[in-house]
Amino acid sequence: MTNPKNQAARGFEHGCADKTAINPCRVTLSTIYIIGLFLTLTLLAAQCGAPPTPPLPVTPAGPTIPIALLVPNSGELATFGRMAQNGSLMAFDEWNNRGGVLGYRLEETIYGADC
Repeated sequence: MTNPKNQAARGFEHGCADKTAINPCRVTLSTIYIIGLFLTLTLLAAQCGAPPTPPLPVTPAGPTIPIALLVPNSGELATFGRMAQNGSLMAFDEWNNRGGVLGYRLEETIYGADC
């Protein structure tokens, strides 16, 4: 029967039986760097074959419909004002990218209100 201290000294706790040979259980920092570099280069090489991004849609030029938006920008309602402003800007951009409303581009003007 072997002594548990001898097993630990010989490397059995890691599954490696021989400490005199090259230890396959030992992972060095340089090994981690090499693996990280390999994965990074592999991911970059995979992106080289990706199709290019499509061009951004062109907003129609021509007559506009002016729309004013009054949102709270301070006080306890400032959070809701930012949400209303962001949501309306997204909606205006979506409508303008689709060609506007009856051929007219929406032009937004945002005013802040102190609440």
